[in-house]
Amino acid sequence: AIVNAMVGLAATGGSTNHAIHLVAVARAAGIRIDWDDLDELSRATPLLARIYPNGSADVNHFQAAGGLGIVIRELLDAGLMHADIRCVHGGDLRAQAQEPWLDELQLRWREAPLRSLDTQVLRGTTEPFDIEGGLHCLKGNLGRAVVKI
Repeated sequence: AIVNAMVGLAATGGSTNHAIHLVAVARAAGIRIDWDDLDELSRATPLLARIYPNGSADVNHFQAAGGLGIVIRELLDAGLMHADIRCVHGGDLRAQAQEPWLDELQLRWREAPLRSLDTQVLRGTTEPFDIEGGLHCLKGNLGRAVVKI
């Protein structure tokens, strides 16, 4: 699950704060990862989303384009995520490739779109925005930093 989170973070160009928190969450679970691991995974993971500040879209545009359901499905189909993990809602990770919707004030789940509904915001692994993910680790004589690309 930690590796999946790192891959998802790289594929979406997510928050640099998550890079800090993922290391802490992993450590609490007895798993040792660091920013070098995130950097290595990001270099092997395509960038699938253009969300501010990496693009002009916000998270609402991302969700309207197909959101995490598409990202999860694309990364699983490309062999970049592990499906055999425990999920909060039950089932494996592939079962989470769904989107919420309201049906007469009832929260329901349906299959996420098969393809992006806006390729300026979200793309599949066959035509990503970049062949590398949106986060990288910089190292220098003053220290290290995780930056969005």
